[in-house]
Amino acid sequence: MASLFAGLEHAFGLHAEPKDFTMQQVILRAAVTYLVGLAILRLGRNRFLARDSAFDVVLAFILGSVLSRAINGTSPFLLSLAASALLVGIHQLFAWLSYRSQRFEQLIDGVPDPVVTEGRIIESTSRRHLLSEANIRTALRNKAQTDDLSRIEVARVEVNGEISFIPRHPPPRVVEIRVEDGVQVVRLEIS
Repeated sequence: MASLFAGLEHAFGLHAEPKDFTMQQVILRAAVTYLVGLAILRLGRNRFLARDSAFDVVLAFILGSVLSRAINGTSPFLLSLAASALLVGIHQLFAWLSYRSQRFEQLIDGVPDPVVTEGRIIESTSRRHLLSEANIRTALRNKAQTDDLSRIEVARVEVNGEISFIPRHPPPRVVEIRVEDGVQVVRLEIS
């Protein structure tokens, strides 16, 4: 058993200085870190990969940093892997608490903020999010495929920072009214 541990210590360079790592040790560290990271993410159900909120993005940055330290040896190998598992576990706990409590979810993720209502920009919201009219119109063209704010019922700054648009639906327009065989036929155009 002692020889197995000694072999693993040598294979991973567990007690070596990073500058003394061999090519094989770095390759083995990278491969194992990748596999352990993948397993941790699978256990974490990949939620944060969607990066729907700052909550998810922060984990992605920290996890990348911690796992890279396992490869390059700036932190102890096993401690880096354990810290990564702990971070994903905490993330899952917070995700579960957010699922169970709307208040906790709002505390962690934030809430969408209306920036356009009935075709008009809400100045206080645009100022709070530092969104100029040009920023809003760019998002309008890219997301809603229109340049006309009057066609928008509401636009919100979502918790991930993107702007979402809900278009106005004009009332149907009567195109034709006729009577056939005692039955009134009305043809509407919905745009």
